[in-house]
Amino acid sequence: MLVKRALMVASHWRNSWPWLLMLLSMQSGAVSDPIANNVAAGIVPATAKAASTTTSPWRSYRQSAQFEMSYRDTKSAGQSVLAIQVQFVFQGRLSAFFQVLRDTEHAEQWLDSVDSVRIIASPSPFEDWVHTTLDTPWPLQKRDMVTCSTWLQQIDYSIGMSVVSCNDKSPPLPGTVRIEQLQAHWMLRSLPDHQVQVLYTGTADAGGRLPRWLSDPVALTSSLRSFRALQRQLSLPVYQQALSEVCEPEYSAAGLSLAADVQTAACQKLVSRTKQ
Repeated sequence: MLVKRALMVASHWRNSWPWLLMLLSMQSGAVSDPIANNVAAGIVPATAKAASTTTSPWRSYRQSAQFEMSYRDTKSAGQSVLAIQVQFVFQGRLSAFFQVLRDTEHAEQWLDSVDSVRIIASPSPFEDWVHTTLDTPWPLQKRDMVTCSTWLQQIDYSIGMSVVSCNDKSPPLPGTVRIEQLQAHWMLRSLPDHQVQVLYTGTADAGGRLPRWLSDPVALTSSLRSFRALQRQLSLPVYQQALSEVCEPEYSAAGLSLAADVQTAACQKLVSRTKQ
């Protein structure tokens, strides 16, 4: 009986953990890449910096030519949680990242167990408040979360995005369990040959009393599938329209990044920052 119940719980987490360890269910945490830390320094909230303290080194989980995933134990709000770091490359624009994240109607194409995703508000072109509910099988209750993301493009054209829990933006739904401890950070770099490098680091605690020995292996395998699906999704032609708030760089013969169109407002903003 106990084994049967454990398998039922494992089946649930195999489907729902991608949301807990990524994107709209992801909140910003420390990135191990020193350059990425510098890029994100201006937008990572102080509370997020203090919430996570590394307690073990990164361990490789999967690695290929354009995809790498690692994991480790870390401390979040005084509790030991699983941290995941993923780095991959996709063919396309920087803008594709935001096009995919904002396409909430098709989130199920790369994320599992999605019941609903709703953008509550976008206070600026660089901020989104999102409410997400996860469908979970009986006897577990549904989960929901509210996340606020903020992103900033640097003068080297890289983009850092932090996402933090912001439960005050929307009350919990009746009959749901609110996911509160979420931290993640995304960093994007434009590469030659119309490629983009993505670096993600995040932690999540879904609440409840699932033992780590049961949830961690399932979280890793499920997250691996979802990140690889995201890598494919980002390369789809439908998401390659350039956004006005993103400066899309080109590359010279020497491999130096140059603004694709200095007349756009986003590129002009970056140029003005370099002159300050």
